[in-house]
Amino acid sequence: MIRSPRFLRPDTIILKNKYKEINFVQEYLQTSIKHVKVNDSYGIKQQQRGIESDDNIVVVFDLHDYDAVQSYEKALYVPRNNDLSPGCFTFRNDDIIIFNGKEYTITKVNEAKKDMSGNPVFIEVFAK
Repeated sequence: MIRSPRFLRPDTIILKNKYKEINFVQEYLQTSIKHVKVNDSYGIKQQQRGIESDDNIVVVFDLHDYDAVQSYEKALYVPRNNDLSPGCFTFRNDDIIIFNGKEYTITKVNEAKKDMSGNPVFIEVFAK
């Protein structure tokens, strides 16, 4: 499968997956992901008093071309107890994305396009 050009995906994000809770302190598995496209003006609305932002972003992730130390694992296969496989990351609701020093909480994950065999090619991650 041909990947989308990297110049269309120039951004880098840091993903913090909720990993486990020890003594009421949440621990995170942190992954830096390169070659994604972040649209931080996704939530801009035109109002009568001007432009208003609701701080929503959308991250487009190409499964055929990304650069991360860990490998992607589809959220449906991750056990409910939040234990990720060693060396894996996923996008789930309530995980955290850091972009340009701001933290966003994932609210929705969408498989935007599938190839002919039904496997996802692009994933859209919506965060607020």
